[in-house]
Amino acid sequence: MEPRKATRDESTEGLFVQANREWDRGNAKLAFKLFSQAAAAGHASAKNSVGYFLDHGLGIRKNSSQALMWYRRAARQGDLSAYSNIATSYRNAGDTKRAKIWFEKAVAKGDGGAAADLARLLLDTNKEANRLEALRLLKAAVKSKYISEEDRHEATRLLEELTRG
Repeated sequence: MEPRKATRDESTEGLFVQANREWDRGNAKLAFKLFSQAAAAGHASAKNSVGYFLDHGLGIRKNSSQALMWYRRAARQGDLSAYSNIATSYRNAGDTKRAKIWFEKAVAKGDGGAAADLARLLLDTNKEANRLEALRLLKAAVKSKYISEEDRHEATRLLEELTRG
């Protein structure tokens, strides 16, 4: 019996795993190269990672417009983090209207961190209707399984602050 050859999906996933290992080791240049290879082969999360590296200048020169392009490619394939990364890019560029649209898309996909980010964006407006929506979003964020502990803690703090005052 001959050994089974790795499928394209398995080898692409292997590149992605190896890229994450290199990133964890602090080798951003090699990680970026491996993420790029996996992204070129169609790996959605690798596309998001390429965008992130470009967005933050990790192992490569910072390029916000290219980052946004890669985030969009990842989002088209359903990568959950890509939606929030697009929203954050727009928020950081001062385009709150587009940021809100993309945070809403991420929230609709179940992203608890995006719910907390959208709540903060709404609270910045000081409108009562936005305050009520922010409360709803923060409650959803705290219950979400797709949220970092840091974001959950911040959402809990904001929720307590809003319910006290």
